[in-house]
Amino acid sequence: MRTPPSLPVKSFGPFLTLLSLTIRLWAQDYGPVPKAADLPAATNDGNRAAGTQSAPFQAASPAQAAAGALQPIPVPINIARSAAPLFDDPVFHGASDPFVIWNPVKKAWFMYYTQRRATMPGPTGVDWVHGTAIAIATSEDGFTWKYLGTCQGDHDLSEPLKAAGKGPEPGVTWWAPCFLYRNNSFDMWVVLVDGVYPSWTGNRNIVHFTSNDGITWKYADTCKLSSDRVIDPTVYR
Repeated sequence: MRTPPSLPVKSFGPFLTLLSLTIRLWAQDYGPVPKAADLPAATNDGNRAAGTQSAPFQAASPAQAAAGALQPIPVPINIARSAAPLFDDPVFHGASDPFVIWNPVKKAWFMYYTQRRATMPGPTGVDWVHGTAIAIATSEDGFTWKYLGTCQGDHDLSEPLKAAGKGPEPGVTWWAPCFLYRNNSFDMWVVLVDGVYPSWTGNRNIVHFTSNDGITWKYADTCKLSSDRVIDPTVYR
């Protein structure tokens, strides 16, 4: 098994994914920025193209097909050759807690992330870290990413700032999602903070949603844990 490329010392919200028997580590990067000469030209949607592959996906082998593998299956992403930054959220420029999963329904890579409100005017304390939605970027090859929008669904998922909330200002907060695809359905586990707060307070629970397409979600349940101060789930099967 190959070793993932080394990451900068400063990183946040990492997760692991298994791509063609190779474990990759993804993390929000606050480390050194490469020299401009080493990066390809920026595109007009906030992405940086880092080269292309011959195809965004490949057919399953006979053995994989016999085992019931979905066709087509994704080509592994070459993390070592990807640009930095890989993607910049075009709304608030504060993409955090990324999670990348292959979406067999849309035949594309989906990157889910916390849409942190980094450019919110007049922030008070850490209220800009709250009131966040879960956003989506998509890619066919893992190099060039395009903003798709935010996750839609019930239980205040679509428009967190329109929820009543329990903080000093309206709204609730969604953080750090993680995902599985099983039985032709997506599962999402995500942090729900019960308000928008200027400090690190409020109840925080792990909420479970399901989806048929990875875009529109339906509330399933709230995980019963020993604490209501939990964040950043990772579910691995």
